[in-house]
Amino acid sequence: MEIDTARVKPIEALAGPAPRTKTSKASEDDRVALIRAPRVETNKGRNPHSRLYIRGVLHSHPFSIAIGALITLVIMVMLPTGIISAALLLLSSEMPEKFEWVPKWLLVFPLSLPILGLIYLIWGARGSCRICGQKLFVPRMCLKNTKAHHIRGLGHIVPLCFHILLFKWFRCTYCGTPVRLKK
Repeated sequence: MEIDTARVKPIEALAGPAPRTKTSKASEDDRVALIRAPRVETNKGRNPHSRLYIRGVLHSHPFSIAIGALITLVIMVMLPTGIISAALLLLSSEMPEKFEWVPKWLLVFPLSLPILGLIYLIWGARGSCRICGQKLFVPRMCLKNTKAHHIRGLGHIVPLCFHILLFKWFRCTYCGTPVRLKK
């Protein structure tokens, strides 16, 4: 095996500054502008004070945030349903004379909890704010931003999930920055 010395560059040829790559300024400006503000046609004809008005910086993973919001809502409904149906099924097997009305198909709810929990760990627990990096769908006992989506009695996570799914943008619960999922 021989090395072709004609193809080897001398060190002096590499001593100068590295050559710059050519990029078009227009495409870079368009990309940065899209990250900072939505397209004009996205909000055409909408009132800027409406919740339907898409605002904020563009999230880097909008699909996973939307899936995380949906899974979080599903698991918040399925967790109490699964626990109650498991208790009813247990009572119907222990006392069949009093709980004969409990249908056997309720077994679906407790059996679906591990699968939904795994899906929540994949999409729900990984969903984070683009600006501050805090987890959006994980409950934390800390001071939240005053502009965060909140409904008394439901907390911050459920209103955040509904807002993401209905309006395609949200305010981060922790930093308050508006983040949009739509270009």
